[in-house]
Formats: sequence, C-alpha cells, structure tokens
Amino acid sequence: MTVRLFGTDGIRGLFGQYPVVPGFFSRLARATETFFSQQLGKNSLRVTIGCDTRSSGEALIRGLISGFSDKVNVFHCGVLPTPAIAYISRKLGCDCGFAVTASHNPYSDNGVKIFNGNGEKVSHNWELAIEKLAQNLAEKEGDASIAKTVNYAAEAREKFCALFENIGLNFSGPMVLDTANGAGTVTSPSILRKICPDLIVIGDKPDGKNINAGCGSENITTLCKAVKDYEAAVGIAHDGDGDRLAVVDESGEPVDGDQILGIIAKYLFAKNRLKNNLIVATEQSNSGLDGSLSKFGIRVLRSEVGDRNVYRAMLENDASMGGEESGHIILREFSNTGDAISAAVLLLKIMAESELPLSVLKADIALLPKKLRNIRVERKVPLNEVSGFGEVLDFLQKSEPDYGRVFVRYSGTENKLRVLVEARSEPAVDKILTCVCEFLENRFIMKTQS
Repeated sequence: MTVRLFGTDGIRGLFGQYPVVPGFFSRLARATETFFSQQLGKNSLRVTIGCDTRSSGEALIRGLISGFSDKVNVFHCGVLPTPAIAYISRKLGCDCGFAVTASHNPYSDNGVKIFNGNGEKVSHNWELAIEKLAQNLAEKEGDASIAKTVNYAAEAREKFCALFENIGLNFSGPMVLDTANGAGTVTSPSILRKICPDLIVIGDKPDGKNINAGCGSENITTLCKAVKDYEAAVGIAHDGDGDRLAVVDESGEPVDGDQILGIIAKYLFAKNRLKNNLIVATEQSNSGLDGSLSKFGIRVLRSEVGDRNVYRAMLENDASMGGEESGHIILREFSNTGDAISAAVLLLKIMAESELPLSVLKADIALLPKKLRNIRVERKVPLNEVSGFGEVLDFLQKSEPDYGRVFVRYSGTENKLRVLVEARSEPAVDKILTCVCEFLENRFIMKTQS
C-alpha cells in the first residue's frame, strides 16, 4: 500500500528516514518541476528555496536543487521564515517556493512546504499529484545540479524586512521576543527594533540543534519569566519557521490564541478593514470566540484544522482574516499564509493605539474552559471504527450538565490523537477529558501526553 507523504502542513518526519532524505527531495523537485510546467504551460521555471535553522536543512536543499533541470532558475534564500519565502516567491514573480522546515517539531525532524507563485500553499490535489509523480521516479544518478542557482539570502531578508519599515508605529516600554532559535532570528529582531527600541531578544542563538528546544511558541515558560523579570509590556514567541506566534501579557500570563484572533478581529472591524464582518477559525477554536465576537457583529466561520484550510475558506467566503488557536494567523493584506511577525506587529499597533494592556484587551474575548491532551498511537485507526466511542460521547453529553463539546482528531504531522474538551466549568472539563482519554487509551493501549 502506498503511504501518503503530505500531511496537514507539507511533508514532515525524522531526517534520515524516508521521505526526509536528500535522494527523495531530489525526486520531489523533479516531480514539482514536471507538474508545475504542465499546469502553467511553461518550459522554464523560477523557484525560491529557503529553510529554518536545523542542521539538516542545507542537505535537503542540496537534494532539491540537484533534482531540477537546466530549465529552472533557483533563488537560494538560505535561512528565512516560511512566510518570507512565500512573500519572496510572489515578489520575484516565481512559479513556486520551497520552505524546508519541520515547523515546531524538534531539530531531529525536517520536511518541506510547497507554495505557488501567489505565496499560497499548494492545494491538496496538487500535493497528491506531485507525490504520485515523485514516488514513481527512479533515483537520479549523482547529485550535481544543473539548475541555475543564485544566492539570494541577503536580498530576501532585506526585502521582507522592508515590508514593515513605514507602518508608523512607535511602541513604548520594553517587550520580549523569543525567536525559538529558528528562522525568525534573521528577520524579526531587525523588524521589531525599529518599532520598539527597548526590545529584549531571547532564543536567538541557533546552533543547528536547539531550534524549539525549551523556547519558542511551543515552550513559553522562559518567555513568561522574562516578561516578569524585565517588567515588559508584552512577550511574543515564534515557532521554528516563523509562521505562528504565542503571546504573553504584561503579568507574564499567556494570551490564548483564540483571544489573539478576537483582539485583532475587533480592531479590524472597528477600522472597517474586516471584509464581510467575518473571520475564519478552525474546528479546534474555542466556542467562546464565536459568542464574544457576535456581540460586536462579527461572524466566525469554521474550517478544518490547518492554515491552508483556513486560507481556502477565507477565499471561498471573501474573508480578510483567519487563523488557528495554535497561533497561525493569516492577514490577507499582508500575506497569503500564516505569518507570526505581521500578526505581532498588528497586535503591537492595537496596544499602542488603544493605550490598553493586553490583560484588558483579552478580557473582551471570554473563552470556555478547555483542555487538550495527546495520545500517541502507532497507527491512525479511523475514529468511526473505534468500537463504543460514539456511545461514550452520548453518555457524557446526557449525564454531564456542563458538557460543551469533545473534538478528537489525528495530528496531520505526528502519530498522535488529539483530544480537546470544552465545558462550562473546569471540573466538567477534567471529568470528561479523563473519561474520554481513558477510553481511548484502553483501545489504543498507549500513554497520554500533556
């Protein structure tokens, strides 16, 4: 049976194991060239390639470049955030872009995200077509590249940073930025220092192995402490490739990703910049977001999980903003994909204009109590084939007065089952989550992770 390689957000896995090896990436490049040439009716292509700070990134980039023919012009952008690669692809009039990254995963993983010339992640159907072509290709002899390659790293960073030069924002008071020892290290400090002279940067010493290690959007303990220690007005963290963010308020407390969505949506609505008075969130976003925004006349539409799915729903419904509670925020006036730094800059602008601290701004977005747990699994059994699961949910809904909802899905990039529970009280959340996880663990015979 053919194994599906593309997940929710590109290809991702352990470096050195198929498909995250230079040999397959060479085949992937050939397949992408063939497919894009056919779809666009072009004999030659312009391509951008960049990566995050993992030690394996350059080897995979060499693999990609070695797969192209002499009809491809490659702009090698070096270390660069994923949204910047998407932007540069569009800016240079390129046909596609490759971001070599495993996002928030540990350094031992790597992968790739593919963009079209509009800086949009390619569709599910295009991924399937490229994957099929790549799997049917034979290994290419040797690894010598015949593509025309230009070192574009310095220019790419400069062009991306220039996007934020004339936004007319001076942010007073200290702020803390954590770049996760990742790709944002090369752009975000430069951008934010021009906005906030009193900027403290942490997680900015990448060594190839420390990306996301005890830092960044997935590990905000250090950021929370730094905000308190420096008495900062706000703390902002990126993930490894800079397409999502986490935020900490002035008291060192996390701001929920759905509250960030709500704060920005309210601001854009007040400025008449929220098209059709709606935003797109995912099935995983808190139900409290809908209720809080409805008071201001803002609708929330739901998409499947994944910022590509959010973006497609935005296009279908002519929405200017969307995002995920995980911190992927898409602002179409800036980008066609999740972008941590554009969301961060807009959030700083909201704080500066309102002259209100984040603790006050987030209070307008009241969320239901919720908790998420992960269950590691060896294989992803369809949930409708898990005997008795529907009956368990029916029982909980009927027996628990504060029942809200249970949302269970598989991770698109890891062998994990994600269990999300919302309820109208914390005790109800704990009770329901324990019951659901114990049932599923007994079926999968695996251990729950926090």
